Amino acid sequence: WTALLGLLIAYLLQNSLFFDTMTSYLAVAIVLGYVIHMTAQTESYYPSLPKDTSWLTITILTPIILLLFYNLSYKPYRQQVFMKHIIEDTTVTERSGAYEKLFPITYHGRTSVMLYLMNKMNAAVPEVLGTLSPTERVDVLKDVHNLRREVEGYIGTRPTHYRLVLSFVQLLGLEYVLQTDTEEREVILTTITEYQKYLLTLSPTNPRNDWEQERLNLLRGSI
Repeated sequence: WTALLGLLIAYLLQNSLFFDTMTSYLAVAIVLGYVIHMTAQTESYYPSLPKDTSWLTITILTPIILLLFYNLSYKPYRQQVFMKHIIEDTTVTERSGAYEKLFPITYHGRTSVMLYLMNKMNAAVPEVLGTLSPTERVDVLKDVHNLRREVEGYIGTRPTHYRLVLSFVQLLGLEYVLQTDTEEREVILTTITEYQKYLLTLSPTNPRNDWEQERLNLLRGSI
């Protein structure tokens, strides 16, 4: 129980567990299972509480474990279910207002959710861009803009995740292509330039930076 309690304290004090992928859940489940097995005071191979465990210890640990389960398991599950609903069961117009509800559900796995939505948007919209009517184009622009606005609010001014910034820059480029207002385009280009500096800072030797710089030059030349 000392090891288990130490693991819980490590999470609470240092936020040492970041569940960005399912493998993180599996790893922690294995650790917890091993700790419980090693502390079991019985010949059975099934985990059990030591015989000298007091009700006070159980009373203290139970709400902590439930709180961790709620934050590490239930909230990410809710976020995934809501994301699936947004993608499969909503129209473009309905989806545009759902991002502000999706990301605040939990910060565990939020980066993966943002990456998935941006990459999906960056891949899907260009495929149908030539077939959109003027009204549909406006709706898609609104959808892209709302996703960009929400993601930008979480990236902040000092991002640390290269792939997240890269997908965000590509999403900005997509918004630029959809946008028809010259002033708005200028603002988007300024934002792209700013975040490309972060790409160079996070991974200076990544060849993808040169590709994104050339794409920015093409966008500048289209004004």
